[in-house]
Amino acid sequence: MSGQEILWAKNNNQSKSTDYTRVVGQNKYGVYVLKHKNRALRKYFIIEQFDHRLQLKKTKVFKLPNGELERVVVTQQQVQYLYKTYNKGRLNKLLLNVIDSNLNEGNPISLYEFAEDAYDISDFHVQLDKFNDKLCVWFLKDSMQQTLLQYSVIQEAKTLYRGKGIIKKPFEQLYVGDSEMDSSGNLYAIITHAIDVKSKT
Repeated sequence: MSGQEILWAKNNNQSKSTDYTRVVGQNKYGVYVLKHKNRALRKYFIIEQFDHRLQLKKTKVFKLPNGELERVVVTQQQVQYLYKTYNKGRLNKLLLNVIDSNLNEGNPISLYEFAEDAYDISDFHVQLDKFNDKLCVWFLKDSMQQTLLQYSVIQEAKTLYRGKGIIKKPFEQLYVGDSEMDSSGNLYAIITHAIDVKSKT
């Protein structure tokens, strides 16, 4: 009985200007690593593609002018990344783009555009189904003392459907916990409603 073989990637391309490194997933084309100079992930990011024995195949810098990376997701056929753009310091759009097996990117598609009240939204949440095939992008938004939940289900960079629902609780009293998406695209999320309880003393 032999032990697990430990594989180390060659470090001949390591850049001293990057200190954030994270494995974001794998598919039949390889293992993908996200890198940046810090955790802010603004203006650009680096993707490295390794084979399944962790030999470096390709590395590429992807620019995000006026943007900030939100999430990188590895699906069966491609890498997809979501990013936010800003206009005069305000959140403007949430976009999605793809990276193919040769690290070539496609044309971005706009998932959501935001007006001047964009600061009244939660973080964006991204769930991938168990087959690494569909992803759900969702968030909460303040809506007149209620909360609007908006979502999009995406497969191979195409929106299958989008929808919204109302939670009859104020936005500022809600906290998002864990969430999951099943193979049919149904989203399950734990959202906690917090109430301030005043002491009677």
